[in-house]
Amino acid sequence: MEKTNKNKSTLNLNKKVNKITLNDDGVVLFLKFFLVVFLAFFVFNVGFIQAADDEGEINDDIEKQEEDLEDLEKEQAKTESEIDAVNRDIYSTQTAIQKTNLTIEGYEEEIGNKKENIKTKEENIRFKQQIIAEYLRLFRRNSLEIGLVTFDFKRDLGDYLREIESFEDFQTKIRDALNVIEEEKDEVEKEKETIEEQKEEREEVLETQESQKQHLVYQENQKQVILQRTKSSISEVKSKISKLKTELSALLGEGYDTDDIKDAIKYANKKTGVSKGFLFGMLSMESGLGKYTGGCTYDEVKAGAKKAYKDGRLSKSSYDTMKWRKSIFEEIVDELGYDEDKKKVSCNPSSYVGTGGAMGVAQFMSDTWRGYEDKIASVTGNNPPDPWDLFDGVMAMAIKLKNDGADKSGDVRITNPCDDKKKYVDWEDYAAMKYLGWSCYALTNYAPAIQNLKDGYDDL
Repeated sequence: MEKTNKNKSTLNLNKKVNKITLNDDGVVLFLKFFLVVFLAFFVFNVGFIQAADDEGEINDDIEKQEEDLEDLEKEQAKTESEIDAVNRDIYSTQTAIQKTNLTIEGYEEEIGNKKENIKTKEENIRFKQQIIAEYLRLFRRNSLEIGLVTFDFKRDLGDYLREIESFEDFQTKIRDALNVIEEEKDEVEKEKETIEEQKEEREEVLETQESQKQHLVYQENQKQVILQRTKSSISEVKSKISKLKTELSALLGEGYDTDDIKDAIKYANKKTGVSKGFLFGMLSMESGLGKYTGGCTYDEVKAGAKKAYKDGRLSKSSYDTMKWRKSIFEEIVDELGYDEDKKKVSCNPSSYVGTGGAMGVAQFMSDTWRGYEDKIASVTGNNPPDPWDLFDGVMAMAIKLKNDGADKSGDVRITNPCDDKKKYVDWEDYAAMKYLGWSCYALTNYAPAIQNLKDGYDDL
């Protein structure tokens, strides 16, 4: 009996021990599970927080760069205004120089005429003096000889003397006439000297004006240097903004596969003849190879444009154009099955409010996209074509560039948008300028930047 009880006690003890062991394992398993879940949650949240922090930092950097860009663009506008003012001064000075030169030329012509006049008078005096001298000699000799030979002593000697006196009066008149001619000559000489003095004064004025012009040209050259540096800084800041936006897009998980990008560019090149490198440069410039296709809804674009319109920074026609483009955008996203409140487009640039709303990888405005839809669909087979589709977007870009001559070799003569002078540019640069919008910036910054990016295609 005691043995039985002992066995029961042992059994019960084993059960208790087993029960305790099972409970300990459950606690351990629970703790392990909790720890794994906690660590996963912690890592996820740390990653999320880190991503949020990175996104905030990038957005802060973008905001700072955009502020720097705005300051630089104001500096550019100020420098361009100063250059215009200096050029106006140069033009005024050059006009004054031309007038002074004409005055000097007039003086020179007048001095030449005076010299000729003096020369003529001197010749006239000498000629008359010679004739009169010869005449006097003959007259005196003949008169006296004839008078003495034929002198009638019966006549009054006074008559003969009066004839001699009359002859002497004639000599006096001749001398007076010669004196008048001499005086005229002296007056002409004085006039010539006065004109020469005036000419010298004008030449001194001309020298001063030329010096002023040289100083103004120097100022203009210096300001051109400052302007080019400012434009270079603007280009660098825009490049930084583009890079930051690309980093932001990459952080948020947007973008396209490298092989897909390469295939889309190859396909567009084959269909249009626009070079792969140029398409790569354009795609990089417009949307960071499709990584940044927009950061605003169209309602946000419209709100910004409306505010700019009310503030007087945007014309009514530009605001109406933006609203019209929004209505076309709504039609496009509706046809493609997108939610217009979620589909992002380009935001309003700070310097060009009202020009936001560009769509997809090629950054087409809605009305431009609508005009190219049939051509895109006929090549890609996508109907309707999608601005946010890589192949459709790259093909749209290539078709437009081809229409503007990007597949041609050689140069085209244009009117330089910076100074309205004639200039030759490469066909690709011409097409790029047409793509962005004809402007001085498109010529001096946008097109060269794309050319610098062309070699990147080989690194894909």
